[in-house]
Amino acid sequence: MFSVKQKFFLILGIISFLFFVYVLWLASAFMGGGADYYVDLPNGYLFRGGDGDGIITYDTTRKSIYGKVTEIAFNDDFIIAKQVPDSMAHEVEISTYLQRRNPQKSPDLKALADSILSADPYYKRIFSARENYWILNHHGKGILYGPFTKVEFERKKQELRVPASLVLKNAWDL
Repeated sequence: MFSVKQKFFLILGIISFLFFVYVLWLASAFMGGGADYYVDLPNGYLFRGGDGDGIITYDTTRKSIYGKVTEIAFNDDFIIAKQVPDSMAHEVEISTYLQRRNPQKSPDLKALADSILSADPYYKRIFSARENYWILNHHGKGILYGPFTKVEFERKKQELRVPASLVLKNAWDL
């Protein structure tokens, strides 16, 4: 059996180990280190931030706005966003989507994602601008309008009757 002294050091060792794990958890949670954070948006949508990317997503049944969403505003009817296109973020999201759709076959997903990004007119439009604006009417099927220039965005906001009180704000302040 263990002596009192041995039990003391065993307990001290366990406490020290648990304290070390706790400190590591705190460091990863509050010091950045690549940890994502999530903000619930109306009607099941989600803003995912972290590592400088920002993504507005629902699931694979609805369109998403991939990195890098820098500004956002929302109410019960609309989510509006400003995006600075990030080809790496798009490539990762497309590769992940392709892997989920066909997990048995794993061709070079990076190359396939690259070819989609360079050939598809939708993605060509996204990457032809320094910044894009989006309007998401999140009721029903979640209709996504965009990408828009600032002028097109303001025009579409009026057409859809997006309230003037819905003003874009820094996404990291959510």
